[in-house]
Amino acid sequence: MIKLAFIFLLLIALAGCSTKQHTRSYADPERTFQPERTTAHDLNITHSTPPPAIHNNICKLYNYNPQWRISARKSAAKWGTPEYILIAMVHQESRFVQDARPRFRGAATSSAFGFPQAQNMTWREYQKSTGNKHAKRTSIHYSLDFIGWYNHKSHRRNNISKNDTRNLYLAYHEGNGGFSRQYYLKKPWLLKVADKVESLALTYKRQLRGCP
Repeated sequence: MIKLAFIFLLLIALAGCSTKQHTRSYADPERTFQPERTTAHDLNITHSTPPPAIHNNICKLYNYNPQWRISARKSAAKWGTPEYILIAMVHQESRFVQDARPRFRGAATSSAFGFPQAQNMTWREYQKSTGNKHAKRTSIHYSLDFIGWYNHKSHRRNNISKNDTRNLYLAYHEGNGGFSRQYYLKKPWLLKVADKVESLALTYKRQLRGCP
């Protein structure tokens, strides 16, 4: 009887191990995108705007809020746009103001908002595409991820290099449809802005080599 009881317990233990091993090794091959697992730091709960005096120095910006460095590098690793381009685009769009809204004639009808000045419809597309349904435009983490995601779309649709700051910004501003139709050629002011973003990105790139 003792021997039979021992064999019975041994069989139960082996069955339990088999079940646990199967659970650990399971993966869903149909899942292409998974929502990001974020922490309080990722969501960047402290949103104070850096003083204008340090806007042109990426090392000082990173020192002011180290989360921006973390988020920029996460986006760069995930989508392929270098961090210095991502930060330069945020600077142009919002001057690092979390709840920024556009200030131009007719801006009252625009839904652009937040660090990336993303429109409602495009932001919803981003949320759906990435599974980040709770992402907010006031989070620098999601804003940098959004810009990386959009630049990835520009690369795929219009074959824009992810190192080409000028054309990435033009596609970001005009939309990929407008970029493909070259609407920007009729906007000399926009071409100057794109040149400005490119120049700032190059400055950031040089500065990064010497950042602590």
